[in-house]
Amino acid sequence: MKVVRLLVMGLLLSVSGFAQNLPDPVLRGAQLPMYPPLAELARVSGDVKASFVIDETGAVTSVNVNSANDLLSKATQENIHTWKFILPKDVHRTEWRFETTFHYRLTGIIIGRGPTGKLTVTLDSFRDVEVVAE
Repeated sequence: MKVVRLLVMGLLLSVSGFAQNLPDPVLRGAQLPMYPPLAELARVSGDVKASFVIDETGAVTSVNVNSANDLLSKATQENIHTWKFILPKDVHRTEWRFETTFHYRLTGIIIGRGPTGKLTVTLDSFRDVEVVAE
Protein backbone atom coordinates (compact mmCIF):
# COMPACT_ATOMS: atom_id res chain seq x y z
CA MET A 1 0.00 0.00 0.00
CA LYS A 2 2.87 2.37 0.83
CA VAL A 3 4.49 1.68 -2.54
CA VAL A 4 1.28 2.60 -4.39
CA ARG A 5 0.83 5.75 -2.31
CA LEU A 6 4.45 6.83 -2.96
CA LEU A 7 4.07 6.10 -6.67
CA VAL A 8 0.88 8.21 -6.88
CA MET A 9 2.50 11.06 -4.91
CA GLY A 10 5.55 10.94 -7.19
CA LEU A 11 3.35 11.03 -10.27
CA LEU A 12 1.39 14.01 -8.92
CA LEU A 13 4.61 15.88 -8.14
CA SER A 14 5.94 15.14 -11.64
CA VAL A 15 2.72 16.38 -13.27
CA SER A 16 2.62 19.56 -11.14
CA GLY A 17 6.29 20.23 -11.90
CA PHE A 18 5.62 19.76 -15.62
CA ALA A 19 2.64 22.13 -15.47
CA GLN A 20 4.81 24.87 -14.00
CA ASN A 21 7.36 24.57 -16.82
CA LEU A 22 5.01 24.70 -19.78
CA PRO A 23 6.29 26.72 -22.72
CA ASP A 24 4.61 30.04 -23.40
CA PRO A 25 2.32 30.41 -26.38
CA VAL A 26 3.59 32.58 -29.23
CA LEU A 27 1.82 35.85 -30.04
CA ARG A 28 1.12 35.55 -33.78
CA GLY A 29 -1.18 38.51 -34.35
CA ALA A 30 -2.40 41.70 -32.68
CA GLN A 31 -3.56 45.17 -33.50
CA LEU A 32 -1.00 47.86 -32.84
CA PRO A 33 -1.58 49.32 -29.36
CA MET A 34 -2.31 53.04 -29.57
CA TYR A 35 -2.01 55.76 -26.98
CA PRO A 36 -5.60 56.80 -26.20
CA PRO A 37 -6.02 60.31 -27.71
CA LEU A 38 -7.93 61.67 -24.71
CA ALA A 39 -5.29 60.31 -22.33
CA GLU A 40 -2.60 61.92 -24.45
CA LEU A 41 -4.39 65.28 -24.42
CA ALA A 42 -4.89 65.05 -20.65
CA ARG A 43 -1.19 64.08 -20.28
CA VAL A 44 -2.13 60.83 -18.53
CA SER A 45 0.51 58.12 -18.30
CA GLY A 46 0.99 55.05 -16.16
CA ASP A 47 1.02 51.28 -16.00
CA VAL A 48 -1.91 48.96 -16.57
CA LYS A 49 -1.70 45.41 -15.28
CA ALA A 50 -4.00 42.92 -16.95
CA SER A 51 -4.75 39.22 -16.71
CA PHE A 52 -6.26 37.34 -19.62
CA VAL A 53 -7.41 33.89 -20.67
CA ILE A 54 -6.63 32.17 -23.96
CA ASP A 55 -8.82 29.31 -25.18
CA GLU A 56 -7.68 26.16 -27.01
CA THR A 57 -7.84 27.98 -30.38
CA GLY A 58 -5.41 30.70 -29.27
CA ALA A 59 -8.06 33.43 -28.99
CA VAL A 60 -8.34 35.71 -25.96
CA THR A 61 -11.66 35.03 -24.25
CA SER A 62 -11.52 37.37 -21.25
CA VAL A 63 -9.46 40.27 -19.95
CA ASN A 64 -9.36 41.83 -16.49
CA VAL A 65 -7.46 45.09 -16.00
CA ASN A 66 -6.17 46.87 -12.94
CA SER A 67 -5.52 50.60 -13.37
CA ALA A 68 -6.58 53.86 -11.80
CA ASN A 69 -7.22 55.39 -15.23
CA ASP A 70 -10.27 54.30 -17.23
CA LEU A 71 -8.89 55.58 -20.56
CA LEU A 72 -5.71 53.50 -20.29
CA SER A 73 -7.64 50.50 -18.95
CA LYS A 74 -10.11 50.51 -21.82
CA ALA A 75 -7.37 50.84 -24.45
CA THR A 76 -5.44 47.96 -22.88
CA GLN A 77 -8.48 45.71 -22.66
CA GLU A 78 -9.50 46.39 -26.26
CA ASN A 79 -5.99 45.70 -27.54
CA ILE A 80 -5.53 42.42 -25.66
CA HIS A 81 -8.83 41.16 -27.12
CA THR A 82 -7.21 41.42 -30.59
CA TRP A 83 -4.33 39.10 -29.66
CA LYS A 84 -4.09 35.68 -31.32
CA PHE A 85 -1.68 33.00 -30.13
CA ILE A 86 -0.10 29.81 -31.38
CA LEU A 87 -0.25 27.33 -28.52
CA PRO A 88 2.51 24.84 -27.73
CA LYS A 89 1.98 21.50 -29.46
CA ASP A 90 1.07 18.36 -27.55
CA VAL A 91 -0.10 20.28 -24.49
CA HIS A 92 -3.77 19.65 -23.94
CA ARG A 93 -5.49 22.40 -21.98
CA THR A 94 -8.81 24.12 -22.46
CA GLU A 95 -7.57 27.52 -21.28
CA TRP A 96 -4.35 29.34 -20.55
CA ARG A 97 -4.08 32.21 -18.02
CA PHE A 98 -1.45 34.93 -18.25
CA GLU A 99 -0.61 38.41 -17.02
CA THR A 100 0.81 41.40 -18.84
CA THR A 101 1.69 44.99 -18.11
CA PHE A 102 1.19 47.91 -20.50
CA HIS A 103 3.43 50.91 -19.78
CA TYR A 104 1.99 54.13 -21.22
CA ARG A 105 4.54 56.96 -21.39
CA LEU A 106 4.56 60.50 -22.78
CA THR A 107 7.95 61.95 -23.77
CA GLY A 108 7.09 65.63 -24.02
CA ILE A 109 9.39 65.79 -27.05
CA ILE A 110 7.91 66.55 -30.46
CA ILE A 111 9.81 64.96 -33.35
CA GLY A 112 8.82 65.49 -36.95
CA ARG A 113 5.95 67.41 -38.41
CA GLY A 114 2.32 66.57 -38.83
CA PRO A 115 -0.88 66.41 -36.81
CA THR A 116 0.27 63.53 -34.64
CA GLY A 117 3.53 62.87 -32.88
CA LYS A 118 5.67 59.79 -33.04
CA LEU A 119 4.35 56.56 -31.49
CA THR A 120 6.75 53.86 -30.36
CA VAL A 121 5.50 50.43 -29.30
CA THR A 122 7.89 47.89 -27.79
CA LEU A 123 6.98 44.32 -26.92
CA ASP A 124 9.72 42.48 -25.08
CA SER A 125 7.15 39.70 -24.93
CA PHE A 126 3.38 39.63 -24.60
CA ARG A 127 4.00 39.98 -20.86
CA ASP A 128 5.47 43.48 -21.16
CA VAL A 129 4.26 46.15 -23.61
CA GLU A 130 5.48 49.74 -23.76
CA VAL A 131 3.51 52.45 -25.59
CA VAL A 132 5.33 55.79 -25.88
CA ALA A 133 3.86 58.89 -27.48
CA GLU A 134 5.41 62.31 -28.03
